[in-house]
Amino acid sequence: MSNTTKTNLLNKSKTFFSVDLRFFLICCISGAFWGTSAPGYDLWLLAWIGLSPLLIIIALDNSPRKAFIYSLGFGFFYNLVYLGWFAGLFPLRWLGLNDFLAVLLIIFVLIVIPIYQAIVIGLFGTAYSYILKLKSGKIILTPLLWVLIFEILNSLGPLALPWAMVQYSQYQLPTMVQVCDIIGGTGIGYIVILNNTAYALFLLDWIKSDKKNEQQQMSLLKKHSFILGFIALLLFTINIYGYKKLLKTHYKGEFNACITQAAIPVEFYRTGKISTKEQLAVYLNLLKYCPDGVIVFPEGAVSTTLRDDFNFAKLFLLKLSAEAKKSTIITGTYDRIGEEETNAVIAINSGFPDDDKMSVYHKRHLVPFGEYTPFREFLPEPLEKLASISSTRDFAQGKNPLLLNTTFGKAGCFICYEVVFPFMAKEMVSKGAEFLVNVSNLGWFHNSIIDKQFISMCSMRAIENNRYFIVSINNGSSAIISPTGEILALTPKNETSYFSAKIDTIRSLTFYTKWNFFQ
Repeated sequence: MSNTTKTNLLNKSKTFFSVDLRFFLICCISGAFWGTSAPGYDLWLLAWIGLSPLLIIIALDNSPRKAFIYSLGFGFFYNLVYLGWFAGLFPLRWLGLNDFLAVLLIIFVLIVIPIYQAIVIGLFGTAYSYILKLKSGKIILTPLLWVLIFEILNSLGPLALPWAMVQYSQYQLPTMVQVCDIIGGTGIGYIVILNNTAYALFLLDWIKSDKKNEQQQMSLLKKHSFILGFIALLLFTINIYGYKKLLKTHYKGEFNACITQAAIPVEFYRTGKISTKEQLAVYLNLLKYCPDGVIVFPEGAVSTTLRDDFNFAKLFLLKLSAEAKKSTIITGTYDRIGEEETNAVIAINSGFPDDDKMSVYHKRHLVPFGEYTPFREFLPEPLEKLASISSTRDFAQGKNPLLLNTTFGKAGCFICYEVVFPFMAKEMVSKGAEFLVNVSNLGWFHNSIIDKQFISMCSMRAIENNRYFIVSINNGSSAIISPTGEILALTPKNETSYFSAKIDTIRSLTFYTKWNFFQ
């Protein structure tokens, strides 16, 4: 390559990245602040205004290229803070890594994943710069654009990670989130971005207006007062709807649901410090204290292919336990589709004919680089080894939304991060699920805030579909959630424990479940 060509490329690079550094810094800082609205930080109020600085800066220094770079900075720090629980992976001795290599790997993860998510926000920022050229409709189209790009587009493909959604910041506002049974969590996200857009456009017009022209400023004030007043009225109406719904909603549980939590450190079973037999013994001991009903063990509680012939004794013990307690035991385990192994959940029932005693669900949305390595066949050998460091084998993918038959009704089940996909819960309920179950193992992330963010998602799925939701997590916090998102039972984190609450089966469908808009 000639010196002239190198110089031209360098100059083009400088031109591409030539943004106002002050603006870029403001975007980065505001992105980090917006991240603290996430569950676990709980500064939910920031969700309503935190995106406004980015929207204002894109409009002031408007070009699609600059919009992408400003959004990239904002998106990186937003996701870095929101997904900060990835740091909880440390230590990684169970992967055979010393502490130095573990820190390097976690830093790599904390850079790559926020960058990947930031690119999605960068696409939003670029498209928003074109919306700004429209004479009207900006306030409606901007939140719609956010939903289409950061929520819908971000849910597609093998690397989908629709985790850092702004609507989950509102899950502890009970009257606000009841409207999810009509518009879903996505609708809440739309309204939050609508509010951010309204404030941004108001401040933009104020900045650009002639400060000496009082008539112009009064006109702007009237215009934006109407818009902001409409949003305030919308929020008031939503909260009145939620308040009235909570007043008249009285669920009477008909049977017991029990969550069990062994709190076995991930290092123990990944390094062979505890056998499958010993794991099962811990859960069978907890089972003694559980009331009759639906009893749920978490993901991987029986970390072997339970229905294989060589595990006959373990399966027989579970069957005997279910019969003795006149209960249904739902447990995370492994299973097979043909010869391929799956991450699965099995329901073992009492009182059913032998052929119907068990039903199984195979995980359909696998965790990339955790349960399988995407594009493994195309990767060079050294990169393939690095990428598959935590997934030494690929699980097979379940194809169908199979419901679990229980003694008390049909259960729609999800394994771990499948709960972040609203369409999966909607699909299960549409097919007849009368209550929902999630089994997870978040022990990989130790004492991080991931469990709070996880519970916020489960809570929103419960409200959207008007279903009780049983959430069993190996290291906590496990929960039983009512159809209005109320936490009926919550286990302490990292403690061996069990909790129960009365729940019921529900067959009616919400407006959200019946009608597909975005998902």
